[in-house]
Amino acid sequence: MIDRFNSGHRKIKEVMKRIGFIEYKMKRYFVHEDTSLFIEFPRGLLGVGDAPVQEIAVRKTETGMLKLLTPTDCIKDRLAAYYH
Repeated sequence: MIDRFNSGHRKIKEVMKRIGFIEYKMKRYFVHEDTSLFIEFPRGLLGVGDAPVQEIAVRKTETGMLKLLTPTDCIKDRLAAYYH
């Protein structure tokens, strides 16, 4: 998840704590005892490699709108991670 508005770590921490997550090591990671996955909140603009993301994919769900990277940007991100 991206803190694109740089709204402040304190707010994020409060909300994550209310739903059962705790901070893990560096302040932008949160873990929950019910899963082995973690949630990260990097700051700043959303980018893939050195390029800013131009398009956001939107999916409607029962609970609201989910904003995601496009499939192309997902692949570019993974390739950039592998390369660097």
